[in-house]
Amino acid sequence: MTTRFATRFRKNVTDNLIREYGEPATYRPFSGGTRSISVMVERLGFDVQSEVGEVPIETFVIRAHNDTAKGIAADELDTGGDQIDIPRRVGESAATFSIVRLIDDSNGFVRVMVQ
Repeated sequence: MTTRFATRFRKNVTDNLIREYGEPATYRPFSGGTRSISVMVERLGFDVQSEVGEVPIETFVIRAHNDTAKGIAADELDTGGDQIDIPRRVGESAATFSIVRLIDDSNGFVRVMVQ
């Protein structure tokens, strides 16, 4: 059941947050095609992946509208297959990264881990 807070947050706040703090990105679904969207990027630095021999992998958390028209819908995600183009640092050219995990899909946002 969706709470009244979640409904109001989704209707009134998500657009403003993306408009204020969003960065342009290109979403690349595994199924094909591309879509220009705005996302909020949390740059976490490097994460050491011991499963592949202590290799440092650049890690980001992306927040986008949980919507196929404005962002990325949680039910369309193909983790490990979908990709997104974002800059490593603000002001740099975009690079392509894989969407590896769905973290959360509440209050109008989808939050994913990107590496």
